[in-house]
Amino acid sequence: MKTAVVCDTGRVRSNNQDRAFASGEPVGPLPDLLIVADGMGGHNAGEKASELTVETMLAEIKERTNCPDDIGLWFDTLAQDANRAVFEASIENQAWAGMGTTLVAACVKDGWIYGINIGDSRMYVIRTDADGTWQLEQISENHSYVGDLVRAGILTKEEARRHEKKNLITRAVGQEPEVQADIIMERTEGVQLILLCSDGLTDMLDDEEILRILKLPGFNVQEMAENLTKKANDCGGYDNISVVMADLRGDEV
Repeated sequence: MKTAVVCDTGRVRSNNQDRAFASGEPVGPLPDLLIVADGMGGHNAGEKASELTVETMLAEIKERTNCPDDIGLWFDTLAQDANRAVFEASIENQAWAGMGTTLVAACVKDGWIYGINIGDSRMYVIRTDADGTWQLEQISENHSYVGDLVRAGILTKEEARRHEKKNLITRAVGQEPEVQADIIMERTEGVQLILLCSDGLTDMLDDEEILRILKLPGFNVQEMAENLTKKANDCGGYDNISVVMADLRGDEV
């Protein structure tokens, strides 16, 4: 499986608090692995939270020799361990007090996409419908103030994108001793691409624009990720931008 990763500071922020990882080759017992973490906190705290989350997960994955029967449940265990590591680090070091991070991660095995999500970083699939047309489908939920309002029917998705509290998240790794995570299981049937991203992308581009860019002909998966990042920067680049992708089509375009 071909993968791509771009983790860009953007045009406004002075440092990058995002961390992103992608491997189409085995990582420990997993056949592949995709991760995005979008850190939050003053000074370097957000950067530390996202870094510690990704490092903790990778270390534990690489230590294991056999793949568990329930990968989604294992992802939840990994997220809880990362949450504990970030929470304890924030208590031990006053400079990191209150730090946290979003987390979205996925792998593909035996016809299934297994994933986990905490916060408002997103997981999408690009799937073909009956007539072969590409459709963009968000398969994660936004754990955010405006996400709750959208699910309640109070705001539309477009209104949520413009809302003054759009960046207020309701779940994050490292904020409490334990964290609630969403486990994701999705069939790969019809899926062409998987996209994980931080809100630095989705605050700048709506779903229609993301799909339009992905459908541009002649680009491989790394170039697709770079095109999305460039467009987000062209639209302002107000936040760090992480784009992680996997191409399930088999052959390079």
